[in-house]
Amino acid sequence: MGVLTTADRTMLARYCELQVFWQTTKTAAKIQPKAIGLLLKVAIELRTIEVQFGLTPASRSKIHVASPPQPPGKLARYLNRKKTLFGDDTLTPVEREAEKRFFGDDDEKQALKRRFFGDDDNAA
Repeated sequence: MGVLTTADRTMLARYCELQVFWQTTKTAAKIQPKAIGLLLKVAIELRTIEVQFGLTPASRSKIHVASPPQPPGKLARYLNRKKTLFGDDTLTPVEREAEKRFFGDDDEKQALKRRFFGDDDNAA
């Protein structure tokens, strides 16, 4: 999903350490009943971190990650580079038609916008 950053490193390390500690304490709790209290405290801390990292089904449903933008194709890169270097008026008629087909007409864009978002342009 690409949502972890270097700022999350400490919390993730803490989660790993607590997970190992919980596993070893769980084994010890079978032998020593006094370890059960410690096991519950560690389990609560693990659950808190799991919710923060979206590791539970309920917390995962709240995570919304935008998909990365798709890189432009060869035609788009070519036309953009040419327009940047030489200006918009240097495109040949064939290139203008290709650009129109690739990027769409302004009228087509407006028609799609009205179709999906309604007729009122001022609606928020």
